[in-house]
Amino acid sequence: MKKFWALFFFFWPAVALYLCWIAPANDWWFPPNPAEPGSVESASPLGRQIDDLFYLILVIVTVVFIATEFVLAWVMWKGATRDESDGKALFTHGNHNLEVVWTIVPAGILLFIALYQMDVWAQYRVIDSFPEEAREHPVAEVTARQFEWRIRYPAPGTNLQLEPQPGDLYDVNELHVPTGHPVMIQLRSLDVQHAFFAPELRVKQDAIPGLVIPVWFE
Repeated sequence: MKKFWALFFFFWPAVALYLCWIAPANDWWFPPNPAEPGSVESASPLGRQIDDLFYLILVIVTVVFIATEFVLAWVMWKGATRDESDGKALFTHGNHNLEVVWTIVPAGILLFIALYQMDVWAQYRVIDSFPEEAREHPVAEVTARQFEWRIRYPAPGTNLQLEPQPGDLYDVNELHVPTGHPVMIQLRSLDVQHAFFAPELRVKQDAIPGLVIPVWFE
């Protein structure tokens, strides 16, 4: 039975990789792109950059996962095939050098990811990095409340103001924006925290009571 579990952890990474390989074809992956049937690529250019970050982290985690499982399987196999006549197993409190290595290496990986994603994070969250077209002409105010999203558009020929203006247009639960252009919305909440989520665009932002949060996508 000990050998079985050693072999299980040796071959398990192959099963995990196979499941990841078939995931897109079985709708276990990102939602399909409505503009490109059969594709799970984000419908937004910024979303594609977020996807690149996701795949980078996925590759790093996969390499660590496979290495960890192989080491675990090797240790279990050594224990399962160990000759009892060899005496008691060696007990050791630890290895200082090994502990330093497995502290520095993950810290270095996390630091690399933190620095690598700063540009994408700035594009997504720092308003001065938003496209000028979107920043200067917000298309709508999206206000969350139980249990609906209330959309306010500026009156034709005017810019969106923080406070409602005569002639503003309203809709509920349907946001209409032009395609092929970066657009920005002002996200608000009337009561509690709500999550504005457009998975095809890789946009997810909480609406916080008392705050007006700019969100852009294309």
